[in-house]
Amino acid sequence: MKSTMRACLVLGVVFGFVSIAGAACSNSSLSGPYGFVITGTDSSNGAVAIVGQFTATPGSPKGSLTGSETFADTAGIAPVGFTGTYQVTANCSGQATLSIQGSKKPTTVSFVVVSGGQAIDIVDTGAGEVQSGVGFAQGSAVCTNAGVKGSFSFLNTGTVIGTGGIAFDGRLTFNGSTGVTGTETGSEAGTILTGVPLSGTYAIKSNCSGTGTLTPQGGVATNFNFVVVSSGATILAIETDANTIVTGILQH
Repeated sequence: MKSTMRACLVLGVVFGFVSIAGAACSNSSLSGPYGFVITGTDSSNGAVAIVGQFTATPGSPKGSLTGSETFADTAGIAPVGFTGTYQVTANCSGQATLSIQGSKKPTTVSFVVVSGGQAIDIVDTGAGEVQSGVGFAQGSAVCTNAGVKGSFSFLNTGTVIGTGGIAFDGRLTFNGSTGVTGTETGSEAGTILTGVPLSGTYAIKSNCSGTGTLTPQGGVATNFNFVVVSSGATILAIETDANTIVTGILQH
């Protein structure tokens, strides 16, 4: 059995209840760099997991989007770039149309801007797609290993192809250099693992994306990509090992 933090997420549904009362929104409400995570199923009912970044540039009548993501489904895991346009109405709801590298048709999404643009809730509105997620403004950049330091809780969920569903929570401590230690507890296809020690490494790029490896005691190393958001208070991650469709969220 391969126990590990498995990249780390709980889709962040709780963040969908942030207040938007009293806000009058426009395209300018979505501006600058964001990180996001999306999970669900595609039009073939296969599992999908995505973690990435985009930069929103307000404009009239529409703003523009550019970004990149790590995309995982039953066919594999790959880095993908995208561009697009978006429009935000006065009631803080919005629509976006994306041209995704390698896709023959555009992707359409609906979103709601919350907390004055600090977060968005996202739903894929393409035919047959059942996908939703959350995005968070990057905030004040902490895009170095030293900028992400201290203890984080994590919660992750997803599917390991050939094994089944997994769900883990735990605690990780980043040392501000390259090292990570922690513990995890959870279920791997119904097999319960408790208090498993973790150790690993991490590296953060200047754009607040990063990579890392975690190894559970007595287990096999797990690799993941992640995005640092909310001025370093939150990390969104996706496992990049073969046959995994697993995402997670870490909170300082």
